[in-house]
Amino acid sequence: MREQQAVHTNIPRRTHRPDVQIQGASRHHVGTSSGIHPEDRPFLTNERQPTNRQPTFDDGEDDDALYRTRLPTSARRYAPATTPPRTIMRVTQHQGPPPMQRASRTHTQAPINRRMWRLHPSVYVGLAMLVMLIGWIALSSFAQWWHVQQDTLHYGTPRTFQIDADVKHGGLSHFTVENLNGHIVIYELVETNMEKTHLYLGPILSGAGADLQPATVSFVDLNGDGYPDMVISIGNGRYVLINDHSAFRPVNSSDHISETGV
Repeated sequence: MREQQAVHTNIPRRTHRPDVQIQGASRHHVGTSSGIHPEDRPFLTNERQPTNRQPTFDDGEDDDALYRTRLPTSARRYAPATTPPRTIMRVTQHQGPPPMQRASRTHTQAPINRRMWRLHPSVYVGLAMLVMLIGWIALSSFAQWWHVQQDTLHYGTPRTFQIDADVKHGGLSHFTVENLNGHIVIYELVETNMEKTHLYLGPILSGAGADLQPATVSFVDLNGDGYPDMVISIGNGRYVLINDHSAFRPVNSSDHISETGV
């Protein structure tokens, strides 16, 4: 007869937890494995080793190195429990619908040359002169406005000026000078005789703000006859009316007027 050799397979032994007691198979079912029937206590394992089912052939006696032996229970090391990776989700709320992403080529912006933004020194000089011009215009406008306010405070609207003087017309005379829309009007009232009231027309003003110019009068003997003459002052202008011993009249070519009194 031909001798057959046995086939040895590496069947790993099951590992068990040290805190779990293992019981054998049920006495009621002889020849069966443990853990099959409900009345048996389940067998717990921590890891499962792959079974090597490749057959090995040996002509000689069995070698203990071919079989895997488990380490003693006291020296058994278990792999630490690993923490599963955490997943972080970030949510962004948009006011409107999300922008559509279009497939386009990415264009890189060329670096800005900082030298091209440097201005010539003459530009700064021009800006400084422009600021000075604007300041001068604003200051001039303010000065003009302030002057008009001062005239309104002193002469009112319309511009009115009053003065009392003895011009040898029979007593003390009261003079009232008014600027009525650019027309200078002068009234003379004699206190002792109201019938000798006179109205004199002065120069007519024109231009912007002509009705805002105040007019004043003063009395000086300009022709040397001993009677004071009337001098009308409007800004830098001077106008003369000659005293003819009873009233005032405009200057004519026969009058010799001294320039010192004007």
